[in-house]
Amino acid sequence: MTGRASMDASHGELLFLVDKERGDYSHEVFETFSLDRDKFPPIHLVDKIAGKLTSDGARKLGLPQGTPVLSGGHDSALSAYALGVLKPGDACLDIGNAANLVMCTEKPVYCPAGDAYRHPREGKWLFQIYSATIGAALRWFRDVFGKEEVRMAEEQGISVYDLLCETAREAAPGSGGLLFLPYLQGAQQSAEASGAFLNIRMGSGRPEFVRALLEGCAYSVRYNMEQMKEASGLRIGKLTVCGGGSKNSLWLQIFADILQKPLQVSRIQEAAIAGAAMLAKRADTGQDPGGNAGADKTVFPNEANGEIYDRGYAEFKKAFEEEISR
Repeated sequence: MTGRASMDASHGELLFLVDKERGDYSHEVFETFSLDRDKFPPIHLVDKIAGKLTSDGARKLGLPQGTPVLSGGHDSALSAYALGVLKPGDACLDIGNAANLVMCTEKPVYCPAGDAYRHPREGKWLFQIYSATIGAALRWFRDVFGKEEVRMAEEQGISVYDLLCETAREAAPGSGGLLFLPYLQGAQQSAEASGAFLNIRMGSGRPEFVRALLEGCAYSVRYNMEQMKEASGLRIGKLTVCGGGSKNSLWLQIFADILQKPLQVSRIQEAAIAGAAMLAKRADTGQDPGGNAGADKTVFPNEANGEIYDRGYAEFKKAFEEEISR
C-alpha cells in the first residue's frame, strides 16, 4: 500500500527480537545471532502513519493517492482497545477459532505461556494467553461426527453449531464426568500437548460428548486465567467477550459458570475491525473513541453449577498438567 515495509509495535513485540522496554529491536539479540538490522522493517506505534497510499495501491483500492496509511495493530490489541480494556485488570475474551484472553497491565508481564505487547493507549500494556483450538475443536467435531447435523442445518437454513449446542442442552452440567482436553494443535504451555476425551462411561451419549467439548474449552480458559493472575498479580475484573463463540447462549452460560465471572457481551462481534476504525478516527481527528464497542448485555454465572464445575475443573487441571509433563 505504501511501497515500504513496516511493522507495528503490537506485532513486533510478539517477536523475541524486540526489547519491550525500549520498543525497538534488541541490540543484544541482533548481536548474538549476527542479524542484519537493515533487513528488518522499522517499528511504528499502532496509531502512527506508516506511509501514504501509492498510485498503484490507490488504483487497486479505489482510494485517493496519498491517503495516509496507519501502522495498525495485532487483532487482540485492537479488540482490547475497542472493548474498553483500559484499566489494569480489565480483560476481554475473543471466542473464535482460538480463545484469546487479553488483560490490561501497567507494565509488560513475562510468562512462558503468555505474550506481552503495547496497548494502543500510551503507557499501558496487554498480556495474553490463548487456547489455540476452541471454535476449531467444535468445527473438528462437526466435520468428523456431525454429518447429520450438517444435513439438518442445511435443510432448516440454520447454523450447524446452534444444532450441536441444542444437542448439548440435553446433557447435565458436568457431562456426567466426561472431560475434553481441547489441545488439538498443542498448547501455549506445551507444543506437545494433545486433545482427549476422558472418563467415557456407558452413559456417555452424544449430548455428553458435545457438552464436554464446550466445557473443556471453558476449562482451558480458566486455566489460562489462573496463570495470568499468578504471573501478573492481577485478578481479572471486568471481562468482555466477543467473537463467533459469543453468539450462542448455552456456550456463554458455560463460560460464565466455569470462569465464575459475569461476562459482558459485546454488541460488536468483530471487535478488532471496530478497533481499527477507532484508531483511524483517533489519528485523523485527535479524538479517542476507544471503548465504544462495549457490552449490551451481561451473562451471570449460575451459582448452582459452581460446585459441579469446581470438581470438573480440578480433574481437568490434573489431566492437563499430567499431559504437559509427559
